[in-house]
Amino acid sequence: MFTSVTELLSHLSEMSPEWLQHIYYAAASCSDELILELLKQIPSDNSQVFKVLRDLANNYQFEKIMELTKTNVE
Repeated sequence: MFTSVTELLSHLSEMSPEWLQHIYYAAASCSDELILELLKQIPSDNSQVFKVLRDLANNYQFEKIMELTKTNVE
């Protein structure tokens, strides 16, 4: 797993801005199903990002997902 939020944000920044925006808006809509669908687009070499965001979505931590993706979208 990631040792810091900074490390997670670094890995998230490897994703396209459009994808991050979709994740952000899915979280803003409290749509765990859409988030989980979008997570399928994460490359397998970035599986830690998948696991962190999946766990957040499964635990309805939409505000946390928005915080993480907003930093990268802006």
